[in-house]
Amino acid sequence: MKYSKFITFDALLISLVVVIATSLLVWNRIDTEPHMTATNIETGEIIERGEIMTTTDEHSAFEVNDSIVYLSKNTELKLVDGREGQIDLQLIQGRIVLEDNLNISIREVDISTTGQTSVVHYSWLDEIEVATINSTTLIEFDDQTLELENEAINLQTLDPYIVQYIELDAGNSSEADFYEWVSSFTQQ
Repeated sequence: MKYSKFITFDALLISLVVVIATSLLVWNRIDTEPHMTATNIETGEIIERGEIMTTTDEHSAFEVNDSIVYLSKNTELKLVDGREGQIDLQLIQGRIVLEDNLNISIREVDISTTGQTSVVHYSWLDEIEVATINSTTLIEFDDQTLELENEAINLQTLDPYIVQYIELDAGNSSEADFYEWVSSFTQQ
């Protein structure tokens, strides 16, 4: 009799440990924080976490947690994480201008902005251009950090991560109409 009670108590204890461990794993896996969404300012289209903001023949602007992201033509931008205080976007390809505090990732490169910053990802060339426009931008890659303030760089997104400082001349850019559109949009 004593032996069977011990097995029952032991089995009960083991079951309880398994249930608690499983509950903790499931609870940590399920995100309990609400996620922000991205909203197309012109159409009202809502982009949820994991979805891609895409443009083809027209520019577009999205509001993400009180920040604005402007997408040029033929641009793909994924909303990776939309938790408050941790907005992470992944630029798949194209050209964007960011307003305020946002984080962008492109391959192994992370970009954090404060203010207005232009980011271009030439996916077929494995390089990006980052230009600060009245802002400070941190770029992290390969255990290095660059801080840009009213500067522009061209950076290879794969090892050996070659950095070249460049000039941003938005008025004479091949995308001058995009920068004019952003400028007119921000003045509204």
